[in-house]
Amino acid sequence: MKEKQEAWELIFKITEALRNTHQRHEPKRKMPSITFSQMKVMGCVILNDGNPVKVKDIAEELGITPGGVSQLVDTLVKEGSLERTVSPEDRRAVNISLSRHGKETKRSMDLYFSGLSEKLLSPVPPEKQAIFLEVLETMLEALNKLKENGGKANE
Repeated sequence: MKEKQEAWELIFKITEALRNTHQRHEPKRKMPSITFSQMKVMGCVILNDGNPVKVKDIAEELGITPGGVSQLVDTLVKEGSLERTVSPEDRRAVNISLSRHGKETKRSMDLYFSGLSEKLLSPVPPEKQAIFLEVLETMLEALNKLKENGGKANE
């Protein structure tokens, strides 16, 4: 039990250290002022492999109302990170995708975090890096299963 507790403490410490490192070493980087909820909406769009996402799909993913998602999207559209288009399959549905500015922001984030990952993992031998990535993938799969099962572990 102690190892599991220590693992979660390490995850939280690493998350906090990453956030602090970014704030200290990237203060000049112009990042849009964005709330945590807006960031979650952006994540749904970014992680959809560049394909447009419907408001109802984002709402289902985040567990909030479509109206709530729509308000968040409105702000991100005004800010220039997202754009709305009418779905060609269903004229009542609205597709949400990254705007040109949103794509540029994503590219910038990809470069920054890829470089940071490289710096952090460079002292780690390749075989341990492979194990680390495998553990992260396993944890993500477990979290996705928990989500599918309504937060309940498999019986």
